[in-house]
Amino acid sequence: MKKRILVVDDDLYVRQLFRDFFEDNGFEVMLVEDAISAIMVVRHYDFDIVITDYKLPDIFGHELARKIKSMKPHLPVIGMSAFPYKSLFIQAGADEFFEKPFRLSSLKRTVESLIADRNAP
Repeated sequence: MKKRILVVDDDLYVRQLFRDFFEDNGFEVMLVEDAISAIMVVRHYDFDIVITDYKLPDIFGHELARKIKSMKPHLPVIGMSAFPYKSLFIQAGADEFFEKPFRLSSLKRTVESLIADRNAP
């Protein structure tokens, strides 16, 4: 069964890039452009991991990470930003942070590792 990723980013190009990359690597990907949509789909669907940008049109990504973790504490969340906001994301409960630009191969390794850790007995 394919692992499911939710990507939250207001940049259409980034969403499409992530979808293409992760689908090519065997994942099922859902894309949303804002936090309200992300919260709605996290409530109604099961994901193996969430990747969110910091700058969203409605709230900041670390606040979204906090909300997701309050709903589903074991759902891994990765934050990303062009700015060094790692401490904000980690304090909000995110499992990892990537500062842009980064290699998609590095992100993929982290995604696979966090999903494996979540599914470990």
